[in-house]
Amino acid sequence: MSEEAVNRFLENLEHDARLQAQLRKAAADENGAVGALVRVAISNGYDFTETDFATALATLRQNEVEALNEDQAAAVVGGASPPRAAVRKLGLIKEILG
Repeated sequence: MSEEAVNRFLENLEHDARLQAQLRKAAADENGAVGALVRVAISNGYDFTETDFATALATLRQNEVEALNEDQAAAVVGGASPPRAAVRKLGLIKEILG
């Protein structure tokens, strides 16, 4: 269930400016360390470890690759699809942690 906790955290992170600010401050204090992200998550009621986060992040990256492949295929046939959730979440994490 830890991957679910990571996903809930990332969903809330997308829409919660206060949570984003906490994470930005912690990441700046610790040079973007994943440990900072986990500590902020735990202090806000989420229960996962750095390993859980790494596993969930690997899944998001795989989803991003699959989304890009689908988008590329849609572009070839003239369709377009909205940005994928995995791509948005990864972008936000990259922005905050650097």
